[in-house]
Amino acid sequence: GLLAQSIGGGGGLSGSIDGAVSMGYKENIADYQAQGGSITLTTSGDISTEGNHSPALVAQSIGGGGGWVAQADGQVDLGSYSITKNSDVSAGDISITTSSDLLTQGDNSTGLLAQSIGGGGGVAYTNDASVSMGGDVVGITRADAVSLISKFNSRIQTTGSSSPAVIAQSIGGGGGYVGGDGSGRAPVVDLGGGGTQLGGSGSVELTISRGTQLITAGTESQGILAQSIGGGGGYTSQNGLVMRLGMTGGRGNAGDVTVDNQGSITTLGSSSEGILAQSISAGGGSAGN
Repeated sequence: GLLAQSIGGGGGLSGSIDGAVSMGYKENIADYQAQGGSITLTTSGDISTEGNHSPALVAQSIGGGGGWVAQADGQVDLGSYSITKNSDVSAGDISITTSSDLLTQGDNSTGLLAQSIGGGGGVAYTNDASVSMGGDVVGITRADAVSLISKFNSRIQTTGSSSPAVIAQSIGGGGGYVGGDGSGRAPVVDLGGGGTQLGGSGSVELTISRGTQLITAGTESQGILAQSIGGGGGYTSQNGLVMRLGMTGGRGNAGDVTVDNQGSITTLGSSSEGILAQSISAGGGSAGN
């Protein structure tokens, strides 16, 4: 697949591991500057993957630490902590134009994912481990705009569980996407940071052109998941004994979410909406199972 990341504050990509995963700066620091930059992608060639944890196309701009965790059996912690006084861990904009066929066959294998996340976070897959996304920040944790144009007769198709065709998120205040088949139960699922944050999220604009097909076959596999969340949160299909979606201190307004679908969307699995679109200011999102 294709992976493009701009991450300020530490992080990146982690494969499947048996232990814990931590991404982000973890020391007391003031005036911390760790912004994610802009990402622009234009694709025309086809992209296909066969294994589990193998997305076709991923673009992440994250401020404050985080990234992509393919599978973890221990605690997952994405975000920087003890960041105090006048810090800026905001994220840049994401712009994708594609006429590609994006095809995945494994579990936890999204067709296309685009995230702008300020305050730390990203993507993590687990069945029963605790997950925390978002740091402890005093300062700016804004996210920027996310846009996707799918052109011509392109096809985005997934067959595995927890594999949406398209995920597009602009989240200020920390958070992201937690995937899994929902069979386990974690002690804690926590999406959103702490401290005193000036969050806010950008617009999410998706244009699915005539002739484009979005097809998913697995459980927890939406056709489109589109979220603009100003105060931390995101989406989780992971069950938790304790769950929190939203940052604990600060404020943040959300941007508009626009989905212009002129193509076709087909989902065959359970808990798999055709389109799930949310604009949420104070923090929150959606929990699957």
